[in-house]
Amino acid sequence: MFGKNSVLYVSWMQEWKRYDEIPDNLDFANLGSTCDANNFDYSYWDGCGFNFASGPQDMYYDNQLLEQYGKHLKKGALVFISISEFAFLVDKYETDYHNYKYYGYVEPQRILNYSDRKAWMIKHCPGLLDNRQMKQEIKSFIKRILKLQRNATKASLEARSRQAMANWLHEFGWDDEVKLTDEQRKTLSRSWDIFLKDIEFCDRNGLLPVIVVPPFNIHLKKIMPYNILDECLWDYIELIKKRGIKVVNFWDDKELEDERYYSTPICLNELGKDIFNRRLQKELWGE
Repeated sequence: MFGKNSVLYVSWMQEWKRYDEIPDNLDFANLGSTCDANNFDYSYWDGCGFNFASGPQDMYYDNQLLEQYGKHLKKGALVFISISEFAFLVDKYETDYHNYKYYGYVEPQRILNYSDRKAWMIKHCPGLLDNRQMKQEIKSFIKRILKLQRNATKASLEARSRQAMANWLHEFGWDDEVKLTDEQRKTLSRSWDIFLKDIEFCDRNGLLPVIVVPPFNIHLKKIMPYNILDECLWDYIELIKKRGIKVVNFWDDKELEDERYYSTPICLNELGKDIFNRRLQKELWGE
């Protein structure tokens, strides 16, 4: 008990083990958040790759993971930096629980608000520190006792996309009007500075950064707040191109906007991942 049997904690332990076994001489790696943790699959690639993305993950931890684990990449390796529509609007998550999963694989000095007490609790009784895990564990236990089955029909991708967008609008304070605040513009500037640190790290270590704008399903694209996209996405993409950094943009990919390729509003299913990974390679090297 104490949260160690929760789905969330078990996923953390799997991630910690994955980093314990990270290979050397990597040919590829990627940064990013939830969709990138899912979509980049190096089993489709010739060479050795590692996925540094996590769901969710902010710009700060993208940079910290690259700086800590970049030593595993060989000279000339490709580093895919995924920049989605709202990525630059989150330089650092303010809530401390977003830091907890990193205690298992990130150096203490890199973890925001680190303490030895929290490190001990995460190892021995995570549910006392993060009650989400205790709730998950109790809920799972009750379901096993009652042998409950979920028979509800899964909502359509369109409905889930609307809910995802509603969640984002609420997260960024846009329930009434989608308009960037002065503080969000400061966040964009801080995120850009962190991004430049990623590029500088690549330059210092002989790595080749490639910027990837991920694909989006058609239902999300239809309800995207286009009035702010220039300022929080496309203006930065243009700055990146002017620096001579390669950009692979899947935004206008008509095939990969089809809902049949998605398991969630932002995550590709196996068929979608196959197409995405093979098409990314084609963009890099041609036929």
